Amino acid sequence: MSDKANANSPLRITKRTPGYWRVTFDNPPINLQDVDMIVGVQRFLDQLEADHAVKVVVFDSADEDYFISHYDLVRAGEVPMTPGPSGLPFPLHDIAVRLAQSHVISIASVRGCTWK
Repeated sequence: MSDKANANSPLRITKRTPGYWRVTFDNPPINLQDVDMIVGVQRFLDQLEADHAVKVVVFDSADEDYFISHYDLVRAGEVPMTPGPSGLPFPLHDIAVRLAQSHVISIASVRGCTWK
């Protein structure tokens, strides 16, 4: 069962089983970490933290050449800078801490460039 909030969402969440989800970065052309991607990952983490049946999450990319690309400095001012659930005000730090402290095993299926 695939869960993509809308056609413009940069993430596709596929719930293969209650315990195994697959998250596909799909933000053409290079999976840029823009405001939409960051907010999408934060919303995904909200879902993940609320569902304790999930045990494993695999992250992959819809783009064969880019797993995930650099931070979008052009639209950086649009990223919400309010502290997230971790208490950290910078969203990328909040995302990293939340994932590291999550109850799931997270796996990155990397193919192509990452953080170029």
